[in-house]
Amino acid sequence: MFDNADIKVSIITGKRIDGDDPIRTSDAIIFTDDNREEKFNNIEYGSTEGLVLRDRIGGDKGSTAILPKVGGDTKRGILNKLKSQSVVDDDEDEEDATEPRLFDDVFTRDEPDGESYTIFRRRGVRYWTNVMMEELYSASEVEPMYFDTELERNAAFLTLNSSLFYVYWLSYGDFHHLNWSHIRPFPFPDQEKLEANADEIETLAEELAEEMEDHFYPSRGLTGEFEMSPVKPVIDRVDDLLQDIYDLSDDEVEFVQNYLTDCGPGMGRIGPQNEDVRGYGEDEA
Repeated sequence: MFDNADIKVSIITGKRIDGDDPIRTSDAIIFTDDNREEKFNNIEYGSTEGLVLRDRIGGDKGSTAILPKVGGDTKRGILNKLKSQSVVDDDEDEEDATEPRLFDDVFTRDEPDGESYTIFRRRGVRYWTNVMMEELYSASEVEPMYFDTELERNAAFLTLNSSLFYVYWLSYGDFHHLNWSHIRPFPFPDQEKLEANADEIETLAEELAEEMEDHFYPSRGLTGEFEMSPVKPVIDRVDDLLQDIYDLSDDEVEFVQNYLTDCGPGMGRIGPQNEDVRGYGEDEA
């Protein structure tokens, strides 16, 4: 209807069934003319039981309740592992149990009086979350997040730009708005794991920030735009790092690294000139 229009149509279907079985949902299905038939012929559904997002994944507090888009077993397994790091272990003695850390526990939106370390959330996102180490452009949708330590800031910067977080966000988000209600419940790595990986976290954070700045073009659009495909190999290394921190299997890491890489050139989360992003940047044998 309009030249250059960005058409975003959502199709939600449902079927009423008898019984008390939990609601089952598919993943968010992003399709093109080329892959539409294959996508629609291979829809998987997964149970949402225990995965509704409130104050945390599977939590029982908060004013919102967000039903996840689950899909197959691998996606559900990832969400369950994030949930397990958001709640107290059922097998742990209640007196000795410590509440797991969430993002809500480690950042504030109000600038503190003392020293702090900052990253910048961008509310309107699509195939990349584009959380920034430096405020590369100014807009009402860009807001700061303040952390007490540099290590926590670097870990948050990497995590929020990772494919792991992207998969989680699209499970509960609307493919456009990265709200605080998505960020706050996400499990934050415990201090022991942060300190054990401190050097790699610092190195990757510096490299990712530099790559994002190099591929930000302030003259594009109203406030500037990122070109993130060349940055994807660095984000893949971030997810390799997060594998141990979030206890992911090899299959689960492969799933998040290849998530939405089948949408065609110029779309999705593909690396440069290479839709098979897992091998990109590796030395040839």
